[in-house]
Amino acid sequence: MFSELEILALRAVLDDFCEARVPPAVRDRLALQYSIENHTVTLFERRPHLLDKGRWMEIDVARFRYSRARNLWTLFYRDQNGKWHVYDRVEPIARFQDLLDEVGRDPTTIFWG
Repeated sequence: MFSELEILALRAVLDDFCEARVPPAVRDRLALQYSIENHTVTLFERRPHLLDKGRWMEIDVARFRYSRARNLWTLFYRDQNGKWHVYDRVEPIARFQDLLDEVGRDPTTIFWG
């Protein structure tokens, strides 16, 4: 589990990232959010369901797992079948921000399609 201080630091970085990615003009139709559980951070989009605009659906974008034993973060992507895979273009790294930046750049279009 992350300490409260670690969670605050993660939230600060993730809040800035999410706010910068979604223009104010579309925030009523698109939200970028995250969850923090145990040693895992999951980044996901929320948008109205295609067939039922009154319902919102969540679409996973990326997952980050922290190994306290190794002091490293590993980045994962989700395939079309909902299975998570290690994103092997970036080695596990100590700085969370570096992996978040990779998701933002998305050189393979695997995160943002």
